[in-house]
Amino acid sequence: MGIYKDNLVKDLTVDEARLIKHPCIYFIKDVQGHVVYIGKTKNPKKRFEIYKYKISHNRVMNTWLQENNPIFDLLICEESELNKLEISYIHQYKDTNIFNKIAGGEYPWLLDEELPWSAGHVKTPSAIVLTHLRNRNYNKEDLDKVRKTISKMNHKERCCFEVSIAKDNYEHLSFHNHMEKWLSIVEPKLTKFLMEAK
Repeated sequence: MGIYKDNLVKDLTVDEARLIKHPCIYFIKDVQGHVVYIGKTKNPKKRFEIYKYKISHNRVMNTWLQENNPIFDLLICEESELNKLEISYIHQYKDTNIFNKIAGGEYPWLLDEELPWSAGHVKTPSAIVLTHLRNRNYNKEDLDKVRKTISKMNHKERCCFEVSIAKDNYEHLSFHNHMEKWLSIVEPKLTKFLMEAK
């Protein structure tokens, strides 16, 4: 199964990748060996299940998966290293036409939606906090009022609102990684929009 070298397992099928039981950085390749996507997972079996059915969290990637048979390279690592290594490898591959271009805030994902606060597959700060409250049985009517208020905001108000929520929740253990990832994706276009909106 695959080719092992140090902590790297190369040239796996999706079924072989699902057998790995350790956190890892994964590289999806085409049949020519070109890396098209870099991701991370704590649970390979669960993560690669979606690829088995040729779906992902992004429309552009979905189209590619329908037309290609992905090959996987996995770098086994400690869970604590996942974020740092993912950013490092995406930065390393940023000029090779990979689908994701999240690299320390410099290279946004190929987004489906070009709203300044949109991060494609990554929920906005308001969405993640509202989901958190809903899961804790917070008053549904109050949450609906908040959603309605958000929907009436203009672009500048929405950008400031999302940044404010990200700032207020950045140090919260449950939200930190999510807020950091959202900021890394939207920072360039959000900054540009707010500068032009002055």
